[in-house]
Amino acid sequence: MATITRYVNPDSADGGDGTTNATTGANRAYASLADWEGHEQQNLDTGNSIAECICETNGTADTTAVTIDGWTTSATDYIAIKTSAGHRHGGKWNTGKYSLTPTIANETRAVTVSEEFVRIDGLQVNAICGASIVWIVGIGSSTLAACEFRISNCIVKITKGGYTITYASGIEFINGNASSVAHFWNNIVYDFITGTAGNQRGIRFEAGTNGSVLTAYNNTVVNCGTGFSNGAGSGVTFTAKNCGAASCTTGFSANVTQTTCSATAPTFVDDANDDFHLASGDTAWKNAGTSDPDSGLFSDDIDGQTRSGTWDIGADEYVAAAGGLSILVRRAYSQAVNRAATY
Repeated sequence: MATITRYVNPDSADGGDGTTNATTGANRAYASLADWEGHEQQNLDTGNSIAECICETNGTADTTAVTIDGWTTSATDYIAIKTSAGHRHGGKWNTGKYSLTPTIANETRAVTVSEEFVRIDGLQVNAICGASIVWIVGIGSSTLAACEFRISNCIVKITKGGYTITYASGIEFINGNASSVAHFWNNIVYDFITGTAGNQRGIRFEAGTNGSVLTAYNNTVVNCGTGFSNGAGSGVTFTAKNCGAASCTTGFSANVTQTTCSATAPTFVDDANDDFHLASGDTAWKNAGTSDPDSGLFSDDIDGQTRSGTWDIGADEYVAAAGGLSILVRRAYSQAVNRAATY
């Protein structure tokens, strides 16, 4: 099994081959995620390969929407898009870290996944409205065949800019095969509330074939019309485990199966400034989840901190500062350790 590693950095100039994370020279990083995707499309199944794309930045945002399409993948030969530890948010939107911030003026997604085996980890995505349009999505699949689709440790938000948006979703799954499986965990989604509450969703199972499955673990959704929404109808399974919906008109639609979830707003560190880490005094989400709800898929939180004991609800696991180290220092250390083996 070979891993084909390429780099993206918006501070680079067009024309690099992405084989290093430098921003100058012939081997410099691709200038955008879309640039990487267009140049690297290939049949991974033939070469028994994993296509690893590592996104970094020196402070410039990636402003081009991307569609993952034209590849051949399998359960063992997949696409993995992620940020490196030093260029990843710390569980709160950070303009100094890698972010994908396209302006969208037609019905589309900031990230469209049209391949069956794709993993996205640690991105910041801001779907910026450039016009009044019918629908807009942060990260979502188009119709997939038999697949495994993973989204983890991402922050997804929308900037409405005063435009009218009929339908909006932060993270969305659409599939076309009964063998399709999606896993979403440790994501924070917020501000998808642009009009009719039922049409503005944080995490959404949009459509699926009977037998397909979406499981959402330890996600935090804030200020959305419906936090967790199943529009795929009967015959599909959307299960939310340890998920929290705060300040949403409807926390969970009736056809979402819940396990230790909450639609009661917790006490965040700084809700007004979009810091959705759990505060020390919270009593709603701390120690209110199920430990290891997925039996081994992940064991840390959006900061890379190890979850232990009875897990907290939502993307953040509260860990008190100890041993003279501030919580920020401890988070940075834990993130560096835990992310070293991501994917």
